[in-house]
Amino acid sequence: MVIAADWAEGFNDAIKMRPKAWKPLLDHKDGSNLLKSVMILCGDKNDVGRDDPAVESKLMAKATDDLPASIIAIHAFWKRQKRLR
Repeated sequence: MVIAADWAEGFNDAIKMRPKAWKPLLDHKDGSNLLKSVMILCGDKNDVGRDDPAVESKLMAKATDDLPASIIAIHAFWKRQKRLR
């Protein structure tokens, strides 16, 4: 879980470095769902419901499990975008 959270932080930092490049994904209706596991792993412990250690643990475990599928879906999104150009 720690490695996944560290990786997600790096991924989020990359998005922040080039926000214009990520705008198509961020603006897409499904974009927030694709990034959900990354954002949960980067989440602020002060978010609603995350002050409960049991809830936090479940959120982090699910996000860690979902991360590979999320990244594959993000990759597929960009491949579709490239084909549409």
